[in-house]
Amino acid sequence: MKIDLRDIFPNETTDFTPWLAKNNLIPDIAKTLNIFDNPISLFKTEATIGEYRIDMIYKEKEGEGGLIVENQYENSDSKHLGQVLIYSQLTNISNILWICESVKIEHRRVSDMLKTTSIIPIAIEFHQIDEGYIMNVHAYKKDTPSIISYKLDKDLKVEYRKI
Repeated sequence: MKIDLRDIFPNETTDFTPWLAKNNLIPDIAKTLNIFDNPISLFKTEATIGEYRIDMIYKEKEGEGGLIVENQYENSDSKHLGQVLIYSQLTNISNILWICESVKIEHRRVSDMLKTTSIIPIAIEFHQIDEGYIMNVHAYKKDTPSIISYKLDKDLKVEYRKI
């Protein structure tokens, strides 16, 4: 049974973003999608840049690459698309994971047409099972969709990555 993110994580800022950071899922997703040559580590959560707040920033451990993570409940929307482009410009970070529950086709197409900024829309869904949850990550990277699945226990601890 598919359930909304908000049913598991009532607040994006105080529940979902810290959970993603604590469970080290973003580096695993970035590695699976071959975004960087080197491992990445969390630089900052809820980073304030001017009047904006970026959910997560990761940096390459060796090298100069960076990654912005924007979390969004429900469907992708044009407001968040504009935000991630502004975040990229303000930070000079061209790699973005835009995580939401469902990615609209027009937002996937915009991310495909950009040349200097790489936005990878991510749809994330949770399914409740008897022993906990299955989390499916649908990544839309340049017409090459990928699915990464994780088994979580009832306390939302990652038990294993499903292959």
